[in-house]
Amino acid sequence: LHGRGLLSQLVARIERQLLADGVGGTWFIECVPGSVAAFEGVGFGRVPGDYRPPVVGSVEPVAPPERLDLLYKGFGHGHLGRRLAATAILDGVASILEHIYGIARPYEHDCHRRLRQSLGHTEVER
Repeated sequence: LHGRGLLSQLVARIERQLLADGVGGTWFIECVPGSVAAFEGVGFGRVPGDYRPPVVGSVEPVAPPERLDLLYKGFGHGHLGRRLAATAILDGVASILEHIYGIARPYEHDCHRRLRQSLGHTEVER
């Protein structure tokens, strides 16, 4: 699909499925820096914090966690201009850590702690 102009259609399809699954509100994605602009072009905003998810594929990490951009988007097109509180971001990251990475106590994980410290009481426009 790369370079074919289909990202907005893919994002809309994912949002329809999330709604059908009973998930609502805001969704988050992890992104390498080189891909941020494409996602910003379809309505994602960047979380202004230090986001380093857990290292995967190894029991013992051999390198420090990679810094990724954490992006967020409200469903549909009407989400622009609203504020997303740091607590909403941190709750979303806790959900990612728990459900995607299998972290039992996500609010205590280094990834969550690092992001929480870097955000402070930030509100970001969504």
